[in-house]
Amino acid sequence: MPSDGSTSDTLSLSLPADLAVPDRAATVLRMQALVLANRPARVRLHLTPGPASPAALSVHARLHRLCKTLGIPLTLAEQRSGAPPDGPAPLGPPPSTP
Repeated sequence: MPSDGSTSDTLSLSLPADLAVPDRAATVLRMQALVLANRPARVRLHLTPGPASPAALSVHARLHRLCKTLGIPLTLAEQRSGAPPDGPAPLGPPPSTP
């Protein structure tokens, strides 16, 4: 399981703005698992730079609905291109192995 970049009460997640439709379902499942496993006081979603794809917007909407149902405040921020390596967990597809 990826590190989530969370502090004691905030779960920070990163979502690629150019997320492809085939990766949407897996991304939603990973996102839900992290939120439900951590039960944070707050969730911060970092969207990578660039225009958001329909799949990325769909994932954001699902996260919003999940957080609202659980009573967890959600904030959205644009991730800077030089984000630290220990920052938010990427929610996109897992890296492929050669």
